[in-house]
Amino acid sequence: MLGQRNVAEYTCEVWNLRTMEKCRVSATGLEARVRSVIATKYHGELHVGQACLVPIHESQQLLCAPTMRISQDVSTTTNAYVAFRAVLQCVLQHKVQGQVLCPGFCTMVGGMSPAMSAKQMRMAYDSVVRPRQTLVTTFGEETLSPRTCN
Repeated sequence: MLGQRNVAEYTCEVWNLRTMEKCRVSATGLEARVRSVIATKYHGELHVGQACLVPIHESQQLLCAPTMRISQDVSTTTNAYVAFRAVLQCVLQHKVQGQVLCPGFCTMVGGMSPAMSAKQMRMAYDSVVRPRQTLVTTFGEETLSPRTCN
């Protein structure tokens, strides 16, 4: 019956950005590694505004950064900003080499518009890469400032 596969059979494709080849990684093993890192380093919960690196294959790593604590509409929050800022800070702290690929934060389950997500993610990029500039931007009725978002 369709949809009745054993979870252990699921794999995901991971791109090796150095060789541009695909490799397959067990989804079950990946989830177990992520859960293990979160359990040991973050006392069982990774909060919005935190990010962690999990080794997945040879020199590749998965960067985990939640955009919400539970599945809910976060379209009027600054969660995309806070989560992406955590990603960028983690990348810099761990001196991650190569490319970092990520989706538009909060745009699926979170219900945030792609345009709002892009604005917040750009704001996070600017606050981490160019922190000396004054960064105050208005998102709808809310004012977002890097000094008040963490």
